[in-house]
Amino acid sequence: MLHRAGRTLHAASLQSQEQATFVADRLHSLLNDADMGPESEQPCLENVESLQLVYQPESSIGETPPEKAPGLIWTWPSLLSGVFTNLLMKRRPEALIILCHYAVLPHRRRHIWLVRNAGQVLISEITRFLGTYTYWLDWLYWPNQVLQDLF
Repeated sequence: MLHRAGRTLHAASLQSQEQATFVADRLHSLLNDADMGPESEQPCLENVESLQLVYQPESSIGETPPEKAPGLIWTWPSLLSGVFTNLLMKRRPEALIILCHYAVLPHRRRHIWLVRNAGQVLISEITRFLGTYTYWLDWLYWPNQVLQDLF
C-alpha cells in the first residue's frame, strides 16, 4: 500500500510539472509573438517564470493534494514587479492573459473560504474584456476550459 501511495504521489508530481511546463510554454509562445518592447516583454517573461514555479508541485511529502492546500498561490501576486502591475493596469492583453493563466490556481482552490470564486471571476472578466478580439480567444481557451472541467 505504501508503494502504491508513492506511485500516486510521483504521478501527481509529474502531472503538476507537465502542467507547469505546458503553461510556461504556452505563455512564452504568446510573448514571442507579441508586439512589445523589451521594457514590457522582460517583466512579462519574468512573471511567466515565477508562475511556472507556482504551478510546480506544492507538497513534497504529499499529505495534502495541491488543489486542497493554498500553497504557493499567494506567492505569485506578491512577486509581481511594478512594471508588470502597470501593464495590468493598462490592460495590456499579454499581461492579462498571464494573469488569466494564474487565475486557474485560485479557481482550483475555490473551496477555501478566502478564495471562493476569485479565480472564476478573473478568468471570466479577462475573457469578457479580451473576448471581443478574436485573436486573443485561442490564448484564453485553456483557462476557460479549466472552468468548464471543474464545474
